[in-house]
Amino acid sequence: MLRDLRSTNFRRLLLAALATTFWISPSGAIAGFKVPYRGPSQMTLPDDCHPITPQPGRYYCLTEAVLEDPLANGVTGFTLALQTDPSEYIFNPSTSGPLGAFSVGGDTPPPNPGVGTELLQILPSSGFTPGAPLPGSTLTYTDVGGLLTVNYQFATPVTVSGDVNFFLIDYTLVRPIIIQLGVSSATYATSGPGADISLGSFSCGLVDPSGGCGSDFPSTGITFNNVGYLPEPTTWLMMLAGFGVSGAKLRRRRWTTTPTTSTPQTSPILMRALRQHRQGQRL
Repeated sequence: MLRDLRSTNFRRLLLAALATTFWISPSGAIAGFKVPYRGPSQMTLPDDCHPITPQPGRYYCLTEAVLEDPLANGVTGFTLALQTDPSEYIFNPSTSGPLGAFSVGGDTPPPNPGVGTELLQILPSSGFTPGAPLPGSTLTYTDVGGLLTVNYQFATPVTVSGDVNFFLIDYTLVRPIIIQLGVSSATYATSGPGADISLGSFSCGLVDPSGGCGSDFPSTGITFNNVGYLPEPTTWLMMLAGFGVSGAKLRRRRWTTTPTTSTPQTSPILMRALRQHRQGQRL
């Protein structure tokens, strides 16, 4: 028995059992397993972008889409929390929602998990539209102080093979960002928070915990690089008011300033010529 306890396989099984929790249904039967395994990968894509002319490849973008990408087998639901600065990001529930097999009528965008530092790409105009929740499922959002919690529980397990985008979270940017394609980028952290978006927590329910839940490329935070920001409307108004005051001062200065007159100076050569002319007239 002691030999079995020391065996590598037994220790692995014991650690797996300790890392996995399960909950009991109201009837007392085991309903599923709750597994905080790895976590989702994330890909951020600026949306509602408009070109800045005449600067090619330069855009200002009004919203930001965050795609969540898991690896799941027999998943019964998940809980996801993202932290942002509420003075910079406003969550849009009407344009957020489930995708692909986790939705009714939602698009199935190809998985493209963010890894390391990647150049920013604008969200395509089609192929990324969320759908309605699955029949019998429950989907709730809680947004408190910039901590958005998405709780999505399914009526029946959903099975997918490989990485697949399962949810799109859409934010309005209080200060629209300015990006330069080919220059602006996002860095996806594998531990710790990001400067712009951070993963607060992630867990999912599974019928069989051996398959795990989460992406092969999990990320915990997103930081934007080489992006600018459009001034807020109040800043624009202050700038315009400042320009108006400066212009008025310039006009007033032009009106009140008296032009100076100078006495023309006669050259010495001309003066000698005039004296000689006068002397000739006297003779």
